[in-house]
Amino acid sequence: MARHLIWPKICILGDSLTQFSFSAEGCWGSVVADEFVRKADFIARGFSGYNTRQYRALLPYLEKDIKGTTIAGIFLGANDANDPEINPQQGVPLEEYKENLKAIASFLKVRSG
Repeated sequence: MARHLIWPKICILGDSLTQFSFSAEGCWGSVVADEFVRKADFIARGFSGYNTRQYRALLPYLEKDIKGTTIAGIFLGANDANDPEINPQQGVPLEEYKENLKAIASFLKVRSG
């Protein structure tokens, strides 16, 4: 009888830098994933234009993807760095950014199992 292998799971979460990490222009995600071929499952969940506030609200929809994650990377902040007064859709004040990152990391820790 064949044994089922359970690969460790690596999950990267982020904005467009993660979304396009497997594209010809970005390609960093594919380079990292290639290093883990036959060693781990590599999952990328990037959402172009999202800041930490928006990503935090999205987390419950990603719970199935996050479950069982061994290693996670959070790549958020480029959109948050916009001036909230000039670009209120993306800009997030620094203190809120910090709190959002803490909440995202906590969610990952609790939900990854």
